[in-house]
Amino acid sequence: MSSPLERCRQTSDVLLEGRKDIPLHVDERVGECRYGDWTGQELKKLVKDPLWKVVPATSVGGDLPRPGR
Repeated sequence: MSSPLERCRQTSDVLLEGRKDIPLHVDERVGECRYGDWTGQELKKLVKDPLWKVVPATSVGGDLPRPGR
């Protein structure tokens, strides 16, 4: 099983290399933080969003307000 994150899938591919009988299962529930509509956006675009100012003031692992949530 792998997270949908590209780096996780790449690691899984390396581990499964030569093991064609073992399929890679990507599970959306396994991951890091979820950022709604911010996911995959460039930081130079996100810093223009008024909600971005909340990010530094919020502790890691806290519940951030984010669009599309």
